[in-house]
Amino acid sequence: MNNYIVTEPSRSIRAMAREHLRGRWAVICAGTLLFLFLSIIIPEFFEDIVPFGRSQQTLLTGDTTEFSVIASFYQFFFDGVFAVGYSVFMLAFVRLKDINLGYIFDGFEYFLRCLGLTIVMGVFIALWSLLFVIPGIIAAIRYSQAYYILADDPSKGIFQCIEESKMMMMGNKMKYFTLSLSFLGWIILASIPGGILFSVFRPVPGTPMNFLVFVLTMIPIVFMITYMQTALTVFYEMVSGHLRPRMTEFPPQQEGPSEWDNYNMR
Repeated sequence: MNNYIVTEPSRSIRAMAREHLRGRWAVICAGTLLFLFLSIIIPEFFEDIVPFGRSQQTLLTGDTTEFSVIASFYQFFFDGVFAVGYSVFMLAFVRLKDINLGYIFDGFEYFLRCLGLTIVMGVFIALWSLLFVIPGIIAAIRYSQAYYILADDPSKGIFQCIEESKMMMMGNKMKYFTLSLSFLGWIILASIPGGILFSVFRPVPGTPMNFLVFVLTMIPIVFMITYMQTALTVFYEMVSGHLRPRMTEFPPQQEGPSEWDNYNMR
């Protein structure tokens, strides 16, 4: 497996993402909304609306808080499935302009592999986080391409996806970090309406009002996540070698990717 080093500026990757989204914002945002509904809004519904299946947890401070066992189990079993499905959706869109909301459910076809990948990644990241926050962040970045890799080729094993992600991110971790960080302004902007709503209504956690306010805060976040995930999908296409600079006669480490060919499918 080749190691492709991405030297393209973050602004250029964002520009490529905007070009992909031109004229397609609404339908891709619909896909993002469906993904967020399945992976975030449904668990929040269990937390705030469903009265049964609650349990208490004692925090390190000595305080107790309630949480939904149903929501916890839902996220444990399905977060990886929908993450892989959303990766399938985004890859089909970026590569082929093939937009099909049904792709978000594709992860159910290899449910155990998605679940296993989520568990193994979670354990590895948690172990690195025990050392300090920064090693945990680096580990999360190192494994960041694993869902895309599984979405790209469901026949690959859990540890193969993790190892290939580690290989892809060699020399690209800082680029991934700076690309993600370049969306900080958009993240803050998308969070402002939610901050205003929560400060005005001050909903109590675990109540229907909290759920309603939470759902309303997701509306601007949908646009930000759509933009950011499109850019991160373009990044995956670069580090995986599907999208390469036109000057392909040079080794990947020496490429000057100011211009990019259409996809070179492996």
